Amino acid sequence: FWQRKSQIHLLRHLAGIRGEAEKAVAARRETLKLYPSRPRTHVDLADCLVQVGTCDAMIEAQQHLQRALDMDSKRPEGEIIRRFNDRTLAEIASRMERIEALQRDRACISP
Repeated sequence: FWQRKSQIHLLRHLAGIRGEAEKAVAARRETLKLYPSRPRTHVDLADCLVQVGTCDAMIEAQQHLQRALDMDSKRPEGEIIRRFNDRTLAEIASRMERIEALQRDRACISP
């Protein structure tokens, strides 16, 4: 439910409706409460936080992406199905680079 609600709010945000990105973040936070040990939930929350666009939100997004990577790396080697694959790890690295670029553009961090 909370995942779908978040997706709807993100679509509304992309359509230009104000305040929807924050609602998407709130819904993703509820999802995180339900699934705190699922790394993908942290990645999804980070995506929503980037849509908010504030410096604080982007810093938090980086923290959630790093948390997802940390959680995934602590999984047993035998959990091949549930672990992030190489493509997903590359996507997360790309997201982190994009967030850093956005932070530089918005003067959140110095170049």
